Amino acid sequence: MLFFNKIRPQALVCRAPFDGMRGAVGAPNQTPVGPVSKASGGTPLGKRGNSLTPPHDGGGKQVSSFTKDKEKQSNKDREIRRVLGRRDLVADQMRAASIYWHYANRAEPDEKLPAKGVTFCGWTQIKDVRTGLMRVESETGYRSFFEGIQTCGLRWVCPCCTASAAQHDRAYVNDGLAAARKAGLRPIMITLTTRHSKDETAADVLDGIIRAEQGLKGVKAWRRFCQRIGGYARVLEWTYGKHGHHPHFHIIVLVRAENEEEAIRAAMELKAAYMRQLVACGRDGTSEAAQGHSFHVQGAGAAGAYVAKWGSAEELTGALAKAGNGEGLTSWQLLRLARTARDLDEKQRYAAIWWEIICATKGRAQLYKSAGWRELVEKHRANKEEPAKPDPDLVHDFGTRTREPTPEWLQARPRRLSIREAAESHEDINIASIAVAAAIKYGRTDAALVDADDGDDDDDDISLIDDEPDGDVSCPIRPSG
Repeated sequence: MLFFNKIRPQALVCRAPFDGMRGAVGAPNQTPVGPVSKASGGTPLGKRGNSLTPPHDGGGKQVSSFTKDKEKQSNKDREIRRVLGRRDLVADQMRAASIYWHYANRAEPDEKLPAKGVTFCGWTQIKDVRTGLMRVESETGYRSFFEGIQTCGLRWVCPCCTASAAQHDRAYVNDGLAAARKAGLRPIMITLTTRHSKDETAADVLDGIIRAEQGLKGVKAWRRFCQRIGGYARVLEWTYGKHGHHPHFHIIVLVRAENEEEAIRAAMELKAAYMRQLVACGRDGTSEAAQGHSFHVQGAGAAGAYVAKWGSAEELTGALAKAGNGEGLTSWQLLRLARTARDLDEKQRYAAIWWEIICATKGRAQLYKSAGWRELVEKHRANKEEPAKPDPDLVHDFGTRTREPTPEWLQARPRRLSIREAAESHEDINIASIAVAAAIKYGRTDAALVDADDGDDDDDDISLIDDEPDGDVSCPIRPSG
């Protein structure tokens, strides 16, 4: 057997408590999936709705009781999807940890592998910092999170950390687009890639486009183009399909031009130089297929739609991956399929593909902002009045770690999903605190919750309390091996 069939304990790097349900799972100290706040002016280039967008009544219009009932049911449905979406993210995080341990157990003693941080993400208390369960009020209810817990921040590896960071990236890029609009700059999107085959490794294909992109920045055509741009933001994306690994750059460029057509023409002058750089790197830059697929320029509409999808749970984690046919899958969809595919061979295949991407992208930034882009954002934010954010309330205090984890945290960490959901389940914070105390002792373990979701298509099954407690889990043990 190449990979674990079922989810295994995430934090084998730590002392993991026995919980009777095959271990525990990491959760981030920030909510990875939650309601999307309504921006007063909308996004600079438009906003695509998603299943997490809160309902509204069209700008203060009177709403009938029938409409209110529909919205109440809609809010309930959204809340269920939000809870289940968070469980999916945590289950994917567990799967990422188990894949890491598969390779770590077979690696040479001095071999350094990527992704180790995901094994303790959301699991380990930060020394000399209070661990607390916090919650803040949102437009559709409450959002809970842990403070004082280590997170890994691994953007290619950890779906929980990436879900949170994607929201910040989208805000940063949108602020750059807003600043560009005020400055009269024209945003366009350049896409760079290369032809590839299924026989090529992920590292070889990525190396080709990186070398070609770096080579492009050394030619006169790029220097001429830079004289008329205010900045750019570059995103590295990855999909996998019938022709193998498909890494590609999306570069959003802010061009000084009279209109969008002029900005696109200016960018198209880079195509010949980029194709020559592909040839210099040993890639195909001359065939008709390469000429048609390796270099694209699109206008503001495409750039805005691309930015608007960041942070969407469906886009980020591949919620439709269960129905995927294996073509054009993102790295997050591959990770999801490594957990949910129908048979073990398929799970192993998707896990191996995902791990190859993780190794190839080690140390590679997903989002790069040029100095010009950063300067535009800084000026824009200096003049932007930020809405006041509500202060979070402390729901439960788990104490402060000195040397060893606190006893209450040891008891709580196998049940962090149940605890967070309990904190969000009651408006009265005192009642919520009582519910959290019950979840710490009797709540269903994270492993039990995500296993139940994997094997049950009933989306309404979000119960948190076990019919029978699984015993004392406060005594840590060291995993064998």
